[in-house]
Amino acid sequence: MTIAQTGDQNYSEYSVKYGDGNDLDVSVEGSSNRTRFSIDADWGSVSSSNVLSVDKDGDTNYFTGSIKGSSNTVNVTQDGDGNRIGTDWYTKDGISIVGDGNSATVMQKSDMNSASVTVTGSGNMATVTQN
Repeated sequence: MTIAQTGDQNYSEYSVKYGDGNDLDVSVEGSSNRTRFSIDADWGSVSSSNVLSVDKDGDTNYFTGSIKGSSNTVNVTQDGDGNRIGTDWYTKDGISIVGDGNSATVMQKSDMNSASVTVTGSGNMATVTQN
């Protein structure tokens, strides 16, 4: 699924619950946009092999969310000043990964950006690059 959002001060939320093999590609252009995601599983079930790719272009954008499951991938690119991953929009706080074999890759370009990534489990990978 591909989602494109243009403008300022937009709010969006993406969620996969008890799902496998989903691919979500999100493009957001504008400033002060908030995005929250959840790839979740409970009650003896797992969400696995899901891919979330988010590309945000603009200033003071927020991104936060969590993964529970295995072999899930989150890729986030934010281009602009004062962008954050974590501590707002209503906060999971940053990218939080619980499970095995998951990965998160964050690329933030420009000035005054911040990112928080927490990983629990085995075989997980988190990469944060800020230019």
